[in-house]
Amino acid sequence: MSRGPVKSAVRVLEILRLFSEQRRELNQKDIIGSLNYPQSSTTFLLKSMVDTGFLSFDRKRRTYLPTPEVYRIGEWLEHLGYEHMFRESVLTAMMEDLRANTGQTVSLTTQNDIFVQWHRIVGDVLPSTQRVSEGGSLPLTWSAYGWLLLSRETDVHIDRIVRLIKARETDPAHKFDVAEMTAKIREVRTKNVFYMVNQRLSGAAACAALLPVKIAGRNVAVGIGGDRSEIGPQRDKIMQNLTDTLAAFRSELISTFCEEHSLAIAA
Repeated sequence: MSRGPVKSAVRVLEILRLFSEQRRELNQKDIIGSLNYPQSSTTFLLKSMVDTGFLSFDRKRRTYLPTPEVYRIGEWLEHLGYEHMFRESVLTAMMEDLRANTGQTVSLTTQNDIFVQWHRIVGDVLPSTQRVSEGGSLPLTWSAYGWLLLSRETDVHIDRIVRLIKARETDPAHKFDVAEMTAKIREVRTKNVFYMVNQRLSGAAACAALLPVKIAGRNVAVGIGGDRSEIGPQRDKIMQNLTDTLAAFRSELISTFCEEHSLAIAA
């Protein structure tokens, strides 16, 4: 995919994510070592984040920590239901049940423009060639999650997104016919659970299903992913497990997201 992101903007967000992962004060050496940034640009970037009020700097200990402003920026998102994605909640219980029943990696995803984005992963035992990190994303046409989420869009919107993905694909070996792709994705509308081999992650496959609710007005897909050699032979069993688990948690999901956050039930 072409059109890379702005490097300095990405680095600011990666630094904030590093603090989220480490949950402690960090010095410049910690940040450079974890993110493999050049020292000169890291010094300038950290100073800029201090000057703009998003990092605090302890001159005695030479350490950095996000300021309360960072918390305030995202605090309002809790009222959309996002807090349930990352804290102990009905979503956590549902994903842990799926993990216990299948022994495979369980993921929670949403559509982000032309991408599917992974927000929560439970039991990630996949090799690096098949792994997507939390917060990571892939084009919608690559995976079961993407096809399922995109299938709920209008025909016009599906066609537009598929064309954008093809236009940004730089590898000729992975170009595809737009009409054929859109037709296949539209067929997924009739499916509540969908299995697919990942189009680009070597040997990976997943079974995905939509939650019976939307979060912040967006469809959410939960799925079981792993090596194709393990997921494929068990696909019917895994798909049934997804169906049964969602049915068991349906009332609690609706109560949590439709009543507490006044969000509509997904069609």
